[in-house]
Amino acid sequence: MILKCRVCNKEIYVSSAQLLLIQRVNGPVTCSNECLAKFIEDEARSVDPNMTLIVKQLGETIKATLPENIGFALMVFDFRQDGFYWMSNGDRQDIINALREVIKQNDVH
Repeated sequence: MILKCRVCNKEIYVSSAQLLLIQRVNGPVTCSNECLAKFIEDEARSVDPNMTLIVKQLGETIKATLPENIGFALMVFDFRQDGFYWMSNGDRQDIINALREVIKQNDVH
């Protein structure tokens, strides 16, 4: 299968297994580390500081409301565009593991 780099539009040839991995991770399709770095830099510029503040305030409210031993992850997104804002009180890897479990439990083919 042929995909296009999201930064430079170069054609990328991927196997079925690679395509499945790309779909599961839902990451950007880039042809090189340089294009990936550019993509990440461009995405960082598109962050809305007002949304960042709102999510931080919501997260702090949730954290203050829950018992100390309860973890949470808050994801907020705009239906009209890609990307999302998130906050949690857990370690990054714990949150990633929890998200993988949610996907696994809800994955419908």
